[in-house]
Amino acid sequence: MKRITVKFLCLLTLLAVAASGLSCLGDDGLTPEQTADELLNFLIRRSGRESLDDWIKNELIPSPAGGAEWYVVSLLQFGCELDRQAYCASLKNALSEGRVLSASEELKYALALTACGQAGDEYVQKALNQSAGAQGIMSYVYGLHLVNNTRTGGGPGAEEMVSALLSLRKSDGGWAVMGNYSDTDVTAMTLQALAPHCAENEAVRSACEEALAFLSTKQQSDGAFMGFGATVNPESTAQVIIALCSLGVDPFKDQRFLKNGHSAYDGLMLYRLDDGSFSHVLGGPFNATATTQAFTACVSLWRYQNGLSGLYLFTDTHREKAVRSETSGVSYKTVAIAFLALLSVFCCVLLRIRGKKSPKNYLFIGGAFVLLSAVILLTNFESTASYYSGKRAEKQDAVGAVTMSIRCDTIAYDHARRAYIPEDGVILPETRFEISSGDSAYQILTEAARQYGIQLDAQGSAIAMTYVKGIAYIYELEYGEQSGWMYYVNGVAPSVNAGEYRLKDGDVVQWMYSMDIGQDVQPYLTKPSGDGEQSPGGK
Repeated sequence: MKRITVKFLCLLTLLAVAASGLSCLGDDGLTPEQTADELLNFLIRRSGRESLDDWIKNELIPSPAGGAEWYVVSLLQFGCELDRQAYCASLKNALSEGRVLSASEELKYALALTACGQAGDEYVQKALNQSAGAQGIMSYVYGLHLVNNTRTGGGPGAEEMVSALLSLRKSDGGWAVMGNYSDTDVTAMTLQALAPHCAENEAVRSACEEALAFLSTKQQSDGAFMGFGATVNPESTAQVIIALCSLGVDPFKDQRFLKNGHSAYDGLMLYRLDDGSFSHVLGGPFNATATTQAFTACVSLWRYQNGLSGLYLFTDTHREKAVRSETSGVSYKTVAIAFLALLSVFCCVLLRIRGKKSPKNYLFIGGAFVLLSAVILLTNFESTASYYSGKRAEKQDAVGAVTMSIRCDTIAYDHARRAYIPEDGVILPETRFEISSGDSAYQILTEAARQYGIQLDAQGSAIAMTYVKGIAYIYELEYGEQSGWMYYVNGVAPSVNAGEYRLKDGDVVQWMYSMDIGQDVQPYLTKPSGDGEQSPGGK
C-alpha cells in the first residue's frame, strides 16, 4: 500500500508539471521566446560579433534597409534596446541616395521610422500622403499600418484604405497581388493591417472570418502553410502566425489552425536548423528571408502570450514592456507546481524519518498537492503585461458608443528631451469605445489604458472622487503649478470628476494635458460647444 501511494503521488506530480508547462511549446520543446533568442544568438555568431548590442551597432544600423527594417521593428517589439536615432539617421541617408524602388517600399521604410518614434517625420508623412494606395494591394496594406499608428496629414485615411482592401477581396475569401485566387501570404498580411478595425467594423470582421477560413484550408497536416506556387514554406507560415496573433486568435488552441495536433508554430519549427537559423525548404541550408520572417513570427507569438498588441501596432511606447525571461520563459505555474512537488516529497520523507508511516498521511499530502496544483492551474494572476491586455472589452449590454482621444499637444515640443512624449502630441487618436448603461468617463479611460497599453495613475474609485494624476508617464505639476490632466466631453469640461460623469451614445471624450488649467488646450478640442466649467486633474 505504501509503495502504491508513493508511486501515485509521483505520477500526479509529473502529470501536473507537464500539464502546466507544455501548452505553448513547439514539437521540439522550445518556446517562441527561446526560439527568437537562439535565432539572435545565431546572427551574433555568424557576424563574428560579441553581443546583440554589438551586432545592432555594427551590422544592423550600418545596413538599415534590404530586410534590416524588419529586424528593427521586431527587436523594438521584443523589448530590445537599440539606438533609434542612429538607425533612423542611417536609414534616411540610405533613402536619400534613391534606394527606394516602389511606393510599397517607401511605405515599408516609413513604417520602420514610425516604429522608432518618428511618426511625424517629413519622410513618413510624404510616404503616407503620396504612396498609400498608389501601387495596388500592398501599398494599401503598408499604408493602413501607418495610419493605424499615426495621424494622417492628408492622403487616404483609414476608412478609405479599409474600404479599398475590402473591395480587393477574391471570391474565395482572401487576397492576392494578381489573379483570381487568393494567396496565403498576401491574405495574412492584409489581415495584419485590418486587425485593429475588426472590433468596430462589422464588414471588416466578417471579411476577416472568411479569410481565416480560407487560410485554414492552406494549413498542412504538419502545421505549416502552403504559399504561392503551391509550395509549403516557413515564410507563409510566419505571415499566418503574425496575422493570427494580430487578430487575437490563439495559434496553439484554435481548432481551425490545429492539424493532426500540430500548430502553425510546429509547422514553422520544421524549418529550424540546429544553429538556430531557418531554411526555406525542409532540410535545406540557412536562408536569410526565412530566418528574418521566423523571427518576426516568434516575436508576434511572444507578444500574444504576454498580452501585448500585434506586431505592427506600436502602442506599447508609454508603458513597461513585459519582462522577458533570462532562463527560457518557463511559466510561473510550472515553477509553483514544481515547488509544491518538492515540498510534498520533503514532507513525505520527513514523515518517514519520524516513523509516521500511515498511508493516510501520505494520501493527505498527495490530496493537498493535487488540490493546490489545481488552484494554481485554474487561477491567473495578472502581471503588468497581462493587465494591459491589448484586447477590446466585450460588452454584450452595449447601449451605444463614444469616441475618446488622449493628447498632450501643449508639451509636444518637449519630445526631444523626453522621448515618451509623442512628437505629434497624440497618445491615443480618436478611438471608438462601446459603452454600457452607467459607464463613466473614467471607466472608458481605464478600458483604453488596458487595451492600448497606456500607463494610468489615478486616485479614488471608479465611481466617485476619481483624480487622474498621470497618463502615459506624464504627470500633474510637471509643467508648472497649474499643469495637469483634464477631460472634456463634447468640447466642455464637466463640473464633476471623471468617475461620476455618465456617458451617453455619441459623446466625444478628450483627455488633454494642460499647463494652464485648460486655457491652452482650446485649439486642440474637437466639437467645442461652449466654454463650460473647467477643473484640473480629470475632475
